[in-house]
Amino acid sequence: MRALLLKTWVLTTVCMLVVACVADNPSTKEMLKKVQWPASPAKARVQYVKSFSSPEDLGIRKGFWQQLGEFFTGVEDLQLVRPMAITKTKHRLYVTDPGVKGVHLFDLENNEYKIIRLKNNENLISPVSIVNDGDGGVYLSDSALARVLHIKAGSEFATIQELDAEFEQPTGLALNNQGELFVVDTRRHQVMKFNQAGDFISVIGRRGVGEGEFNFPTMLSINKNNQLLVTDSLNFRVQVFNQHGKFVRQIGKLGSATGYQLRPKGIATDQAGNIYVVDSLFHNMQIFNSDGQFLLNVGEQGEALGQFWLPTGIHIDSQQKIYIADSYNHRVQVLKTGMLQ
Repeated sequence: MRALLLKTWVLTTVCMLVVACVADNPSTKEMLKKVQWPASPAKARVQYVKSFSSPEDLGIRKGFWQQLGEFFTGVEDLQLVRPMAITKTKHRLYVTDPGVKGVHLFDLENNEYKIIRLKNNENLISPVSIVNDGDGGVYLSDSALARVLHIKAGSEFATIQELDAEFEQPTGLALNNQGELFVVDTRRHQVMKFNQAGDFISVIGRRGVGEGEFNFPTMLSINKNNQLLVTDSLNFRVQVFNQHGKFVRQIGKLGSATGYQLRPKGIATDQAGNIYVVDSLFHNMQIFNSDGQFLLNVGEQGEALGQFWLPTGIHIDSQQKIYIADSYNHRVQVLKTGMLQ
């Protein structure tokens, strides 16, 4: 028994030393500096910051009682499996993950982590999109349950959000500055709009290829001018609408050239109004200015830092950090923007 304990102590010490050496290795730091777009020696406009797949990657350590509980009940796998979308509310990161049938909550201020599901720990089925509710909580969609759900600030479970509509396949979500909620119904090829009480207000779109028509739309974003941006995935474009639902412009079309699109999914805008589109089949992120003019490609297919494999969701926080759900690499990658002008 004493020999086993000694062996365990030695292995743990060696692992800690290896991690410390890697962290302090100048070549490692230099490598991180070079993960930028456009590539060095050009001036960086977007830079890689970090990646995370587990609470430990964000410095969240297990407390004594959690470790004690796991000793008796077993250890739950605390890893991202298939992250789909991400949002941030102050110091909390929420990541939807159909692979764990729940939502990962990383509380960076209180050093806590948990997987949020329904009441009594009943599984979600296919949590897809997630958006800040403006009050510290989040709304999320479950495409298989065909429901929109709500996680209140500080809550440990999700509840059904009552909305005056029935969905077939709810996916993308967005909330404007008036508290109105927009929901993509992918199978119906439309976007529905609801007021704060959950009453249905209006609908945008139908199936088609014309202006204001969709072919399996997926994700949403609202920019600083209260315009609605919709990734019209199988029409291979982004459509932009004003606050009254009137078509403004489209961005992109089918093709493999720069600025074209193949399977646009996640979408977000920064403080300057630039538009960031995650393309799952290009395995990258494309950046356009507010007028839809192409600015920059970020990433390519692969498993290294700054490479992606079927990425989906994206979120940009108030510090201009970009969070990308790198789904089949089982991680979220964090980049930094604010250098595009």
